[in-house]
Amino acid sequence: MRLPQGLLPADDFLEWGAAQADMSAAAHALAHAPEGVARQAPYNELVDARRRCVAVIHRWLSAQLEPAPILQPHTVVIIGDGALFDEGDALKAVSLASAVAMRLLQQAGFALLLFSRTSEMDTAALCGAFNLLGGIAEYGARINPLSLEPASIRQRFDQYSTLRKALRADPSVVLDASPGQSVCASRVMDGRLRALTGPDARRLLESQHLTQLTFRVTPHCVDFVDRDVECAEVLLAVLDQPSLRSLPIVAIGAANSDIPALSVASKAFIPRTNLHGYQPPAHQRVIRCRSLADDVLWEAMWRLAPSSRLRQRAVEMFETAAPPKWFPPPLRRRPRLTDAVPAGYSDDWLATTTLLATTHTRRH
Repeated sequence: MRLPQGLLPADDFLEWGAAQADMSAAAHALAHAPEGVARQAPYNELVDARRRCVAVIHRWLSAQLEPAPILQPHTVVIIGDGALFDEGDALKAVSLASAVAMRLLQQAGFALLLFSRTSEMDTAALCGAFNLLGGIAEYGARINPLSLEPASIRQRFDQYSTLRKALRADPSVVLDASPGQSVCASRVMDGRLRALTGPDARRLLESQHLTQLTFRVTPHCVDFVDRDVECAEVLLAVLDQPSLRSLPIVAIGAANSDIPALSVASKAFIPRTNLHGYQPPAHQRVIRCRSLADDVLWEAMWRLAPSSRLRQRAVEMFETAAPPKWFPPPLRRRPRLTDAVPAGYSDDWLATTTLLATTHTRRH
C-alpha cells in the first residue's frame, strides 16, 4: 500500500484517536461554556478537531485509491458537495463508496470539479486529497472579486464586517473563522449547535441594512453570502478555460446548494427525491437516479462508466479497500444498489448488486 509522505498506518490510528479526543473535549467545553465570548474558543477548537478527523479519513482513502489528475479529459463532471456528504453530518468527509466512484470516473477519463459551500481551505484540501481538477468554494464567493469593481468589493467586505459585529453581540452565537468571503454562524442551544432560523437571519440583515447580503440555512449553521454572486456564471467562467471550453459538462447534485452546478450542465444526475426549486434549463437531460442522496454519485458513476469492465473494477476497489477499525462505519457502508435494472444498462447492474450483497453477507 502506498503511504503519502512516509506515513505509517499507525500514524493514522494515533492521529484519529487524538483528533477524536480533542473533538469530544471541545464539544464538552462548548456545551458547558457560559454565554458570550467564552464559547468562541472551544468552538474554534471543535472546528479544528473536525477538520483533522476529515484529513485523516481523506489521507487513508487517497493512499488506498491513488487518485491521479486527468491530463486529457473528454468530459467535465461537476460534483456538488451535497452528493459527497450530508449537510447534517458533523464531519464533512467523503465515504469509501464516493471516493471509489470518483477514482473510477478519473480512470474513465472524466475530469472532476467540486462545487462546494465549504471554505476555501476545506475545498482546497478535498481537491488535493482526491486530485480533482479544481474546486469552487463558498458558493462561488471566493473568486467573485475578479468580476467586481473595487468599490463593490469594499462595500461587500464592509457589510460582512458589520454583520460579524452584530452576530458577536448575540451571546448565543459562534462564528466559524474558516470562510474568507462569506460568514458562517451557529447558535448554541442546550449544548448543541443549531442554525439561526430563516426569519432571524432575515431580521438581522434588515435591521443592519445589509442589502448586499443574503443567507442559506443548513442544519447546523447559516451561511451569509453576497447577494450578487451568480454561482452559475462563476462556474461558466471557470469552464471557459481553453483546455475545457469544448468539453461536455455533466453535473451530479443531491442538495439545493448544488443547483447552480446542475444548471450549467448538459446532463444532470439528481436523487429520486425532489430538489425543490430546481428548474432544468431547456435541452438539459435530467437523470433522476433510483438512489437516495448519499448514493447518487455511485449510481452516476455506474451510468457514466463506458464499460462493464470498469464497473467491475469499481466493485473490486470497494471490496478490497478493507478500512481499518477506526474508520467511521457510516463512511464504509456499501452502496444501496437498486434491484431494478436502469433502462439500457444490461444485467451487469444486477450482477454487481449481487456481488456486493454476497460479499457483504460473507463478511458479516
